Amino acid sequence: MDLKGALREAAYSSIEEDGIIFTTTSQWTSNDGIIFFPAATSVKELPAGVYSTGMNFGQIFFTKINIKTEDLIRFPDANSDQVIKEINSFWGKKELFQKFGLPHKRGILLYGPPGSGKTCTIRFLINDLIKLGGIVLQVDNVNLFAAGLDILRKIDKEKPIIAIIEDIDAYANGDETNLVGILDGITNIENIVFLATTNYPEELSSRILNRPSRFDKRFYIGYPNTASRKMYLEHLAKNMSPKPWNRKINLDRWVKDTQGMSVAHLKELFVATVILDNHYDDAIKTIKEMKIQLSSKDFDKYENLDKELFLLSDDFTPEEASDDDEN
Repeated sequence: MDLKGALREAAYSSIEEDGIIFTTTSQWTSNDGIIFFPAATSVKELPAGVYSTGMNFGQIFFTKINIKTEDLIRFPDANSDQVIKEINSFWGKKELFQKFGLPHKRGILLYGPPGSGKTCTIRFLINDLIKLGGIVLQVDNVNLFAAGLDILRKIDKEKPIIAIIEDIDAYANGDETNLVGILDGITNIENIVFLATTNYPEELSSRILNRPSRFDKRFYIGYPNTASRKMYLEHLAKNMSPKPWNRKINLDRWVKDTQGMSVAHLKELFVATVILDNHYDDAIKTIKEMKIQLSSKDFDKYENLDKELFLLSDDFTPEEASDDDEN
């Protein structure tokens, strides 16, 4: 097929997504009734899902993001469950908010150590909101998000929205003022939940931490507790062969030794011990050492160690190091 034929085929190709057949060009669009552009399939509302906001030649667009939610494990953790229940309950309270003349919006801040389950909590909420036909917007750029939210509300006036602001502490020295403006209602904020996360709550200013109506509640999401760690390890081990898998895994010991560890640490312990056949004592020691905070202040120690290793070679000279650097 020549280039002209390939371009023609691409122009009239189609795909199916969410039960809708999208074609590259199927109609015309115009903003003024004078200039017309070829347009793709139009839809009356944005399909339920997770989106990022972008801009191309001054035109706002939304890009759908595929996020896996089918492999989630619901841990018996009070705070995570409380967040999920509160937000799911919020969607059914719109008439009550309107009755009292209050905007139907909520702000929730999740804070805790890295790997503690904040993202997993968000994925549960995403899954529940998609079932309601709602939209999840990732806030990567405050100004683009504000413009996108304004357009979205002009077209989809009633659709429930969760705006996810991950690592909100990153805005402390940049777009915090613009972000606060959005939270306070510069744009249309009805029927929306602002859900923010941070590993460093001490980096947040008081206008984020101590202002209900911006963030109404704060929830600490900690590392998996004893029951959660046991549940996750059992989940990983369910496909082990030969059975019973407890001949290779001392579950009680694993659960005890992993106190204060994240799901990522648990998974690495399983991979190292069960799949890569590392000795358990070596694997758990390595993982515990990973939790020790690295610091640039230790670089001199590593440099001295390297020098000691170099000195073990009688043939090593500084000139050789210079030659190596040049190469």
